[in-house]
Amino acid sequence: YWVLMDDRIVDFFSNNHLLSLATSKENLPHCCNCYYVYDQTQQVLIFSSDPKTSHANHFLDNPNVSATISKDNIDYKKIQGIQLKGIVYLIEKDLARYNEMYFNQFPFAKNIPLYLWCLEIITVKMTDNNLGFGNKINWQKS
Repeated sequence: YWVLMDDRIVDFFSNNHLLSLATSKENLPHCCNCYYVYDQTQQVLIFSSDPKTSHANHFLDNPNVSATISKDNIDYKKIQGIQLKGIVYLIEKDLARYNEMYFNQFPFAKNIPLYLWCLEIITVKMTDNNLGFGNKINWQKS
C-alpha cells in the first residue's frame, strides 16, 4: 500500500523540473542534472538520459541513487529544497504513457533520442524555511 506524501512535497515535485542526480560505481561518485516529470500516481520521477552517459553507466551497475531539487534563493528565510534517495530503472512498462508525459512537459525532447528512466522514490527530506528556519518534512515509502 502507499503512504501518501505530504501535499507540500507533491507540490514541490510538481512545480519544479530539474534535479541533481548523484550516482556511484565502484566507490566513485558522479553527479548530473536532469529534467524530470513527476508522476504523482506512482510517486516516481521520470527523466531521460542516454545509456552511454557516465551516470547511466553507474545506475545500470548500481541503481541506488540520491538527488536534490532546490530553488535558487539568496534569502535563507525562503530556502526550499528536497533531498531524496531512490532506485533507478529503465522504463519498459507504460512507456507510451511516460513518453506522452515527458513530451507534454518538454516538447523539445521530441527532436532528440529519448531514453526514459524511472526514479522510484524511497525517502524524502524537504526543507522549507517558509515554515520556519530549518523546518523539515519527511516521507518514507512503506
